[in-house]
Amino acid sequence: MLINDFICEAILQPFPKPWEQKLITAGYRRVGIGRYAHVWAKRGDMFVVKVFQYDPAYADFIELISQHQDNPHFPRTKGRLTRLDEVWQAIRIERLTRLAPNIWINQILEYRGAHNFIKNFVKNILH
Repeated sequence: MLINDFICEAILQPFPKPWEQKLITAGYRRVGIGRYAHVWAKRGDMFVVKVFQYDPAYADFIELISQHQDNPHFPRTKGRLTRLDEVWQAIRIERLTRLAPNIWINQILEYRGAHNFIKNFVKNILH
């Protein structure tokens, strides 16, 4: 899509869209936005609403994780995939937490015994 087409499309879109207004009225606020998806959350809710433009691959992923809710490596879903309009779909999905920077890297390095070596190496480079 050319940038002019994108700008024109954005200008012609009503804001808020009817489904956005429903989320706002229900107490949700947008907490994340990407090119093809938005994440809406409500304080205290363990699930977020992920709203995304139709993507068959992502729809297949949602189907996969929905069928395997016992898998600890997949996020939990609640409810079904819902079509909001001709472009957008939504699913309630487990709110994920951010890892503090480098926690998992540090754990891997400590396990491999390389943590102090790497830490000192990086410190020497930066100073």
